Amino acid sequence: MSHLRRLLYTLCLLTLTGTLLLAQQPKKSAAVRKLERQRTELLNAIKKTDKEIKSLGQSLSEKAKQDKLIRQQIKDRTQVIALLDQEVALLNHSIDSLATQIGKLQQEEEMSRERYAKTLQALQQRPRFEDRLLFILSASSFDEGIRRVRYLSAYARAHKEVAAQLQATREELQASQNQLIATKQQKGTLLQLRAEERVKLEQQQKSIASEVKELSSERQSLQKKLKQQQRKAEQLNQAIQEQIAREIAEAERKAREERERLEREARKKGKKVPKEAERRAETKDGYAMDAAERKLASSFAANKGRLPAPVKGRYRVIRRFGLQQHDDLAMVQTRNGGIDIQVARGTEAVAIFDGVVSKVFVVPGYHNSIIIRHGNYLTVYANLQTVSVRAGQKVKTGQVLGTIASDDAGQYGVMQFQVWHERTKLNPQAWIR
Repeated sequence: MSHLRRLLYTLCLLTLTGTLLLAQQPKKSAAVRKLERQRTELLNAIKKTDKEIKSLGQSLSEKAKQDKLIRQQIKDRTQVIALLDQEVALLNHSIDSLATQIGKLQQEEEMSRERYAKTLQALQQRPRFEDRLLFILSASSFDEGIRRVRYLSAYARAHKEVAAQLQATREELQASQNQLIATKQQKGTLLQLRAEERVKLEQQQKSIASEVKELSSERQSLQKKLKQQQRKAEQLNQAIQEQIAREIAEAERKAREERERLEREARKKGKKVPKEAERRAETKDGYAMDAAERKLASSFAANKGRLPAPVKGRYRVIRRFGLQQHDDLAMVQTRNGGIDIQVARGTEAVAIFDGVVSKVFVVPGYHNSIIIRHGNYLTVYANLQTVSVRAGQKVKTGQVLGTIASDDAGQYGVMQFQVWHERTKLNPQAWIR
């Protein structure tokens, strides 16, 4: 019975050891850990991109940024799936190796169990303690007795070694089986994650296809609108240039008539003809000014950077002067002849300096426009809903010229403001404070 108890004790010990090993996780290879790190980094990058996408607005430029971010997400997610494929492949290899290892251990266990059974049977057939003592004492000589003692000890050690080998083999087999189970579970988790990533990838690919179509449509609409705005700007610019040319021609006519009058008067009186008439231009092909206009132009120039804003109340410059990148269309640049000023609905436009209204006219898309002459300087106020001055009228600094037209939605008004010197456009922001 003592041998049977020891056997049952050994089996209980093996079962307890197997239970503890079952709770252990399989040891991951360096390759698997590297792939997991790369996958985690990419998934974190995807989460970060998600936040950026959600923070973007709905303008065309921001939609273009969103399109770019989604494309990056698709690229990252494709890499995640590729990494998951590599991880699954490594786990499959581990599963195959473990299965082979388990097969070998099962064979070793069978052989160890057979050896253990044989030693157990032999041990059970050995005599009891009294019989073993009698076996030793019945030796014909002391040396033979010693040999019988060594024989019995060696037999007992052999039995213990076989039992220990069987236990070690079973422990290793149980550990390999536990690792196989855990590896298969890990593989199942990765396969599920891969399936989820593929679903998300397909959704993003559909989303990007729809987004590209929508962006293309919006871009075409915006390009059409831009062309219309450019045509209106060109019409405004042409109208201003034509008016400037007419005024220069008219001033030149007056200067010529003045010279002719002075020549006639000098001849009548027998005096020399003056070298210069009072009305003259400061630049070639420029506007011929009289003394009062020269004084006005000089005063206007002296106040550069200190002139008041051309509107009442608060305003915001939404388009600056000159060549600039379009807000929504990549690779598209626009040229602005002045500045576009955004104001609250119903805001009034005002003169920035003393002068004379040289023209009030209408350009399609810009409603009413006003040109004020300040000697050989001019200021232009375009896109007025109403006008409260007339051509030829003298105006003072801060005098109301009219009401700025509102946008289609009626939320705010936008006025185009320009500054000219002779035939050259200047940056208005350099003139107003």
